[in-house]
Amino acid sequence: MSRTRLSSEIIFGVGTLLGIAAARVLRSLRFELTGKTVFISGGSRGLGLLLAHEFAVRGARVAISGRDREALDRAADSLRQAGAEVLPLETDISMREEAEQAVTRFVANLVPSTSWSTMPEPSASGPWKP
Repeated sequence: MSRTRLSSEIIFGVGTLLGIAAARVLRSLRFELTGKTVFISGGSRGLGLLLAHEFAVRGARVAISGRDREALDRAADSLRQAGAEVLPLETDISMREEAEQAVTRFVANLVPSTSWSTMPEPSASGPWKP
């Protein structure tokens, strides 16, 4: 292999690594959520819990809701261990009165709200209907 080709490959490799590092830094700066508050329904497991962790890692205060108290407590403990400020709300979000009570508690405890993410939970009464 020629010396010129080897030098070109090294420069290309270093440039690629620097580009990847720069993209990661820019991505993390763009999604800084310190001081923001997020409510995630279905946040006690699955994708909702993963979202809650991601929001928490980025500095957001997180409220999670779910119907299963044990799963909700495990999720809240996991988030707290990661350093999150978390408000677990045992709620069946498909029931209007319970949903309104959860929102009232969320606003009272973690105001101001700035982001909403809803994750439908599997329902014993049938498929989720928006």
